[in-house]
Amino acid sequence: MDYLKLSDLNSLSSLLKKALNYYRSNFIKFTKFSIIIYLPLLILTFLQIAIYFLKKEKIFSFLILDIFATILSLVTPIINLAIEPTVYLVLTILLISLIRQETIDYQNIKIVFHKRLNNFIKTAIIFFLFFITIQQMTQLVLLIPLSFNTIKESVNIEVLLFSESVIEKINSINLQQIISNLYPNIYYFTEFISMVIAIIFTKQYYFYIPIIIVENLSQLVPLNNSKNLFAEVNDIAKKFFFLALLIPYLVNLINTLIFTKILGLNGILEDILLNISIGKQFSLFISAIINIFIYPVLVIATFFLYLKARNLLGETENIFSKYEES
Repeated sequence: MDYLKLSDLNSLSSLLKKALNYYRSNFIKFTKFSIIIYLPLLILTFLQIAIYFLKKEKIFSFLILDIFATILSLVTPIINLAIEPTVYLVLTILLISLIRQETIDYQNIKIVFHKRLNNFIKTAIIFFLFFITIQQMTQLVLLIPLSFNTIKESVNIEVLLFSESVIEKINSINLQQIISNLYPNIYYFTEFISMVIAIIFTKQYYFYIPIIIVENLSQLVPLNNSKNLFAEVNDIAKKFFFLALLIPYLVNLINTLIFTKILGLNGILEDILLNISIGKQFSLFISAIINIFIYPVLVIATFFLYLKARNLLGETENIFSKYEES
């Protein structure tokens, strides 16, 4: 496909259609790399699900399983956070190789990946911190008034503030009542609203990914340049990036709500916390499988839109000159 022939990308539907068609024509290549990237998360979540059933059936030592589960629970969120930017980085490099009609070789993609990784991490961290700050602050603002009555009824303020006993302070908080009243409906309602607000404020910076890969820039420069490109394709970009940032979250949210409903939030506090934890692992596992096939389309569409924006700025030749140089 000639990357310059993007004049027909004049709507969100035409962008998604072109991206989907390109994905279909290179399905095995994109899916193979997507699976490789998601494999660590799939293994980690599968192991935690297996531990849950081993504990439930009392097949193995609880102490060993708890230690192993704790280690996995600490590693899994880190891997999960790294998945999305890694998918975009690797699949964009793959896409460029396909567009340039280069031989698809794992080693070549690995070389480019390592060349761009340092710059990519710097900018990705800045973007993430900006996004998560808006999201968390917004959720906190929404959650406090919605949870005020529940917390008031579930916490003995006098004991919590004035008791000299640590045990009494802990026992003054009815955590089980707080969880049963706020989770999952109120918690995820506020999280969803805060995600939407964060996306609205940050979507104009999402071109930073192809900018880093193609132009080899770093830190704040890709984010600032992204705003200029976003302005060129504003009508399509504001709709597409809203979907691109929201869809993977929605996949995980829906799965989390489904598995929370299936597992239930009944019993003692320990059982409730265990069900919440394993429900999230089930959700991550199923969401990972689904997103393996969603992210390639999002990556392709992002890059096509990036090329379209650069074309509108008059850059129709040597778009990959800096990519070739480095």
